[in-house]
Amino acid sequence: MNITRPQWILAGVFLFWVHALAAQTVSPKPSKPGQRIKVVHSLEFLVLQEGENNLQKLNGRVELRQDSVFMYCDSALIQNETQVYAYHNVVIQQGDSLRVFADTLEYDGITRLAILEGNVILVNKEQKIFTDHLEYDLNTRIARYFTGATLVNDSLQLSSKRGFYYAKEQEAYFRDSVVVTDPKFSLKADTLKFNVATKTVFFLGPTILNTDSSKIYCESGYYDTQKELAQFAQNAQYLQGDQKR
Repeated sequence: MNITRPQWILAGVFLFWVHALAAQTVSPKPSKPGQRIKVVHSLEFLVLQEGENNLQKLNGRVELRQDSVFMYCDSALIQNETQVYAYHNVVIQQGDSLRVFADTLEYDGITRLAILEGNVILVNKEQKIFTDHLEYDLNTRIARYFTGATLVNDSLQLSSKRGFYYAKEQEAYFRDSVVVTDPKFSLKADTLKFNVATKTVFFLGPTILNTDSSKIYCESGYYDTQKELAQFAQNAQYLQGDQKR
């Protein structure tokens, strides 16, 4: 059968449309099994294809899983089974003891880096960290903040503008405008380390410690808050009343 010129043009347009549609629905390169984020539960589930991106829109009691890590939220968008954007009542559960709460979450399943915003609370056993912005690496289990945070451990509170928290080692590093408060003392420093297991504060720079009866300045040393043992070194000065030592 011969195809006339108008029919030939129409057939060409149809083939072009089919080819364009096929190009838009090409599936993305599959991620590695350990990188994929699985949907455990959602009241509403919608799958979309935008170019080479596969999108899953979830809403209502959303529960996600990647290996042994669970994520919960009210709504979420998953891109190519590896990128998660979660909103409202966000919770990350890693293991039995570590949880992170936030308003929003941006999570990269390949690098396993979580960026949490708004009313962020990291809970690890007896420790709690409060901040508005937190970056947490689920591989190394290291959290960091740049906009201020407070760590609470029993009656001890430690805050600074910047810092790192090592969940595996149970250690925290505080930098810039560090303030430590406790019923027995208060402390201001530029930099310090806190060992959560032993509840020991290590002085890593200029530090001023105040008690009811004395004031101590040093640039190195430590204070064991449980045993109430301390060592003050490097330009240490002790002031009790009007007497300086």
